[in-house]
Amino acid sequence: MLVVVSASCSRQRPLLHAPDAGPDATLPLPDAAAVAMDGVAGDDRSVPPDPVRTCGNSVVDPGEDCDDGNRTPDDDGCSPLCRIEANSVCERPGAPCRSVAVCGNGLVTSDEDCDDGNLAGGDGCGARCQMEPGWICPLPGRRCVPACGDARVTGPEECDDGNAVSGDGCSRNCLVESGPSRCGDGNVSGGEQCDDGGSSSADGYGSCKPDCTFRHFCGDGVVDASEECDLERGNDAGYAPAPLVNLELYCTPSCRRPSYCGDGIIDTAYGEQCDEGANSYPATLCSERCRILIP
Repeated sequence: MLVVVSASCSRQRPLLHAPDAGPDATLPLPDAAAVAMDGVAGDDRSVPPDPVRTCGNSVVDPGEDCDDGNRTPDDDGCSPLCRIEANSVCERPGAPCRSVAVCGNGLVTSDEDCDDGNLAGGDGCGARCQMEPGWICPLPGRRCVPACGDARVTGPEECDDGNAVSGDGCSRNCLVESGPSRCGDGNVSGGEQCDDGGSSSADGYGSCKPDCTFRHFCGDGVVDASEECDLERGNDAGYAPAPLVNLELYCTPSCRRPSYCGDGIIDTAYGEQCDEGANSYPATLCSERCRILIP
């Protein structure tokens, strides 16, 4: 007999599924106190606590990371198996956990694509720290810039003819070549990533080249020291699908490997209910798709 807790049961009690009674036959899962007594032989109280049976009793028992007094899969920081969820802190047993993911602090965390240090939209990084179409955000905490060459005039671009080549009326920085703005004038305009007026000779990550692009940045297709991956225009993954086949095929807009089922972090934003790292039912009660399976 299996208990399957699905994401569609958010904020409801998990349901007990009886395979021999048809797919639609369900019964409420017993509460934590009743489940804790089930399976204890006679009056022998020496049986070690089972985290599956004691989770939800507001006590952090052996094998548990947290216990907020419930077993509901409602993205509350403590999972139905009493594991701390991604970007959450659980400080006191029985009390709600709290999220530590903050959009607008200049740090890319949680399921953020970008974080330019503000909550304003229309500048490439939206109010929820998700990258906006037609932009790239090469450096965390820094301004996003239009994706010059995508045939779409975005933000401060003066033109975009679908290429990043100068000499055809629209420069490689998406500035009208006969216009007053140009690379090297010390003003970041059009699709320029930077413009220091030609005064910098630095060669570090994020330094400005003479063509007004960053010397090393997320999205240049080169994995630099501070990056985990860089697939250039392929940096668009938020979550690698389960079961994971090849993590090398996925990279986030911030040049980090994406979350995936099996990374040991419960990413509720992507529907995970559990993640024990090496997910192998029944050893971990967590399936290869990070769904809870309770015998």
